[in-house]
Amino acid sequence: MQAGDSISDASLRSNGPAGIPAGTLRVDALDGLRGVLALVVLLHHALLRLAPGADGGSSSPIDYFLPADFAVRVFFAHSGFVVSLRFLATHDPASPVAMVIRRPLRLGLPVAAAVFTGFALVVAFPFDLARWSAAMGGYNGDFDSSPTFPDVLLDAGGRTLLTGSHSLPGGWWTMPIELYCSVALLIGLAVMDRFSVRVRLFALGAYVAVLGALIVVRRAPIAIYPANIPDALLRYTVSFVPFLGGAALAQLWIHHHEMFRPGPDSVTHRRGRIAVLVAAPVGLAIGFLPSVAGRLLPGRPVWLQVDVGLAAVAVVAGFLCVPFLLRIFTRVPFGWLGRISFSLYLIHSVVQHTVMTRLVLVLLDAGVPQTVAIVAGAITQLVVSLALADLLTRTVERAALQWGKPISRKWAQDLSHRWSPQADHPSPDPPGRRATIDS
Repeated sequence: MQAGDSISDASLRSNGPAGIPAGTLRVDALDGLRGVLALVVLLHHALLRLAPGADGGSSSPIDYFLPADFAVRVFFAHSGFVVSLRFLATHDPASPVAMVIRRPLRLGLPVAAAVFTGFALVVAFPFDLARWSAAMGGYNGDFDSSPTFPDVLLDAGGRTLLTGSHSLPGGWWTMPIELYCSVALLIGLAVMDRFSVRVRLFALGAYVAVLGALIVVRRAPIAIYPANIPDALLRYTVSFVPFLGGAALAQLWIHHHEMFRPGPDSVTHRRGRIAVLVAAPVGLAIGFLPSVAGRLLPGRPVWLQVDVGLAAVAVVAGFLCVPFLLRIFTRVPFGWLGRISFSLYLIHSVVQHTVMTRLVLVLLDAGVPQTVAIVAGAITQLVVSLALADLLTRTVERAALQWGKPISRKWAQDLSHRWSPQADHPSPDPPGRRATIDS
């Protein structure tokens, strides 16, 4: 769920590539979309804790209205769009190199902060699995014991970021996917930029062929936490689909921007816009009802993952084509949600297992009706999650965006000049550009 740097409109007007419309390299509405999706994930998990009987797998009412798994795929498509946008506009080889160098710090510091904060919450409000299961009639989750401090140190020191292994509840499985797929995308864009269109199409065709082979051959479900290196490579190969789709959207956004505006002049742009507006509702339907799409190729779990990844890309494309949504999602509440979305994604599950469960159990022990206790717990976990996410964003995430920039810029310039010694590459962060927290 995280991403990179964007360029402000003012910077674009003074530094942007010729022929690219002002405002193209900064899409504030996508921040708002990301914030709403983080809220969807939070509400989904809260319902799983508070109403475990409502979870019925892929046909669960929770998944119909709050499809958290699909929201994560849209996060991935968003990341692919954002991390590739600057390079596809400028073709400055220093830009992806700098982002690759900063990427582990950009993701790792917020993860470490969320892990330590979560451990403090677990110590202060221990999760009583037996009492909670008895009170709620069950438990949907995998957190059954308090972590030790050495385990927390390992998680914060890189184990969670690099492998997805964790001692605290949460969606930590997405962290290595976000890291490795975004880095692979940045490296791939920088390398492929040196080759002809024919070579790029050949590389894309090879990737599609690999996906096709996996769809045909692989019959076992794809593990969220891979048990070995081959399974991990399979996971990342399939999860790369929305990242690559997001980069393709960034290319269209920069070089065919008219396609995303109402009433494009060119026939090609009109047809492209119509195709996107048709594909987006289909993508939404697939995201909300993935089991329906899975019936097209039953027993092919890789197809289901690829299908949902492409659906996420279609939804982002459709979102970019609707001016009303772009205006709404740039307003202050959505922008704030977008800024805190990464920390909110990281911290909310721990808050639900600690603060929320403790409050609900205390109220039930005091004789408060269960419905009232559950509503109070739901509201409290939302407020506490938002407050902690805002605090972590203002402190740790802001530092993660700034620390390492001078070093990564210098290393990126040196490496890019060695790669292309005749080129006079601009700095990846010239004066006037600003960083934004994107995921």
